[in-house]
Amino acid sequence: MGKIEDYIKKHKITPRDCTYHTNREGRNKENKQAGYVRVLVPKTSTTAMVEYVCPECSYAGYLEMPWDKRFAFKCQKCSYRMSVSKLRAEVKREKQKEKKTGVGAKELTKEDEEIEQRILKQGTF
Repeated sequence: MGKIEDYIKKHKITPRDCTYHTNREGRNKENKQAGYVRVLVPKTSTTAMVEYVCPECSYAGYLEMPWDKRFAFKCQKCSYRMSVSKLRAEVKREKQKEKKTGVGAKELTKEDEEIEQRILKQGTF
């Protein structure tokens, strides 16, 4: 188990007790899914607990740092920069990329469903 999971169980954290919590897949430089990022910010703190596996070097790390809406950090081993952006912004960027590549309307609808399923799977609590 990870440090965040242990913290949640030890302090009996519920979604109401969190300012922010997410568990997402990471993306490497080639934009392929690899690694993951989990961030927890309890309401009683302004410090974010970050647990991650770097998508570039596969280093598993944990760090604590001040929470900010524009949240980004670097891998402790290879210094690869990872950011945790709003899910809506990610979906919007993906849709714009699909439009640029000429994806048809039927395929776009299928992609939209896949994106929604991923958001539900990765979303906060």
